[in-house]
Amino acid sequence: MKIRRLITICALLALLVCLFSCEKQDELPSDTTTLGSEEKTDELQETEREELEECPSPDDHEYAEESRVDALALKEGEIKYGCTKCKSEYTESIPATKSLKILALGNSFTDDSTWHLWNICKSAGVEEVIVGNLYVGNCTLDQHWSYISTSKNPYIYRKTTDGKRVDNENFRAVDALQDEDWDFIVLHQTSGSAGQASTYSKLSFIFKFIDAKATNPNVKVIWHMPWAYQGDSTHAEFPKYDRDQQKMYETIVARVQEIIIPEDKISAIIPSGTAIQNLRTSYVGDNVTRDGYHLNYGFGRYTAGLTWYAVLTGGDVDAPDWIPPEYPEVAAYLSAIREAVKGAMANNFSVTPSKIKTAEDGFDLSGYELLEWNYNKNGWWNCKDSLTITYPSSTNGTYNQNICTDRKYSIEELPIGTIFVCDYGWRVRIEQYPTENEKYDGARHGGCIYPFFVLSEEFLNGCTYVAWSVSSWPKTDISADFDAAYPHVRVYVPVN
Repeated sequence: MKIRRLITICALLALLVCLFSCEKQDELPSDTTTLGSEEKTDELQETEREELEECPSPDDHEYAEESRVDALALKEGEIKYGCTKCKSEYTESIPATKSLKILALGNSFTDDSTWHLWNICKSAGVEEVIVGNLYVGNCTLDQHWSYISTSKNPYIYRKTTDGKRVDNENFRAVDALQDEDWDFIVLHQTSGSAGQASTYSKLSFIFKFIDAKATNPNVKVIWHMPWAYQGDSTHAEFPKYDRDQQKMYETIVARVQEIIIPEDKISAIIPSGTAIQNLRTSYVGDNVTRDGYHLNYGFGRYTAGLTWYAVLTGGDVDAPDWIPPEYPEVAAYLSAIREAVKGAMANNFSVTPSKIKTAEDGFDLSGYELLEWNYNKNGWWNCKDSLTITYPSSTNGTYNQNICTDRKYSIEELPIGTIFVCDYGWRVRIEQYPTENEKYDGARHGGCIYPFFVLSEEFLNGCTYVAWSVSSWPKTDISADFDAAYPHVRVYVPVN
């Protein structure tokens, strides 16, 4: 009996050992087989790739598209192809389109941004440019969706073709969307709401509307990031940001990063807000708006337009050379504008401090000499009324408000291209005279407030002499600072 029990126990122990061994063998392959087979498969795949480094014959290749970068108006695209049988691959370039058709669904901020866009793009080499701005003042995304979903027609559809801007009133969004085979649709949240996360809920509906109604199946949706208000802005929605420009900028950036960047429907960001903030760190300062929130008509709008151009065309920021004829002073700001836009393109969501801290930094003044001019106190020139300096009496409203040159200067002394640099808070008013002893019968120049003015043939209009007066701006009594006023206007004369 004892022997029989011993045999039974041994048999049971052997069975348990066998079962345990089988379980371990079942468990181990569940991890090691995956790792082992992966390594083996990888080895086999690598062996196969090595063996098929190249197909036996070029005719054996079977290529498929692996990736694509679409061409822009001024930037080539490319398609990368890979053989499905071997490692062979090649890249095919796509020529720049030389064409740009862009529609903004926005408000007055997109109007500011697109105002100079057509001319900027054309001057850089874009052959066909169509710019549309479908807007209602201060329109939010919620309002846009309300108008779209109810087929209302409150929009002004401002369209620029062949350099001609045409306003079409009482327009529906769907009609503008289907007016052209747009390359890009630019969306935008109104400035006061741009930093508020709760105001983006209708964005997905607008995406579906574009998908359903756009006539170009390859249209891309772009997001425009607006600028923060001027520091002393009286805009009703500035309190949302504690009347703090930097806080407003950072809050708008945060919403773009949080809500817009993760959105697959958005193809790119136009960082106008960063470009404007960059420009504010230059000598231009916080002087880019006309009313505390809308951009000024000259260099403010030009900066936003150049940013849109850079994103939408892929073009060189230095390439556009067009200057608005009604705002010739933009030419003097170009160095600071281009620097600001380049910084925004390199860093969409952070400020790049300007290196151009004075107006002179924007020029190569190696070919100029600083003019030392003599001045008279409490005097001013008026080219239409007098050939001599006017000295107001103490009862005159302009008493002690000006200094002026003590004589007229000929264009031989101050040739075309002479630069007048005027510091912020000051104004220089340049008067032109046909001859030294002849009054001017044209329109009197309004004065350069800030930061500089370049003497041109257009300004002289055939005149051969100039003189100028300097005052604070806004104008006030400067009798205590007559001597200090002189260095606030600097005149650089080109040297032949």
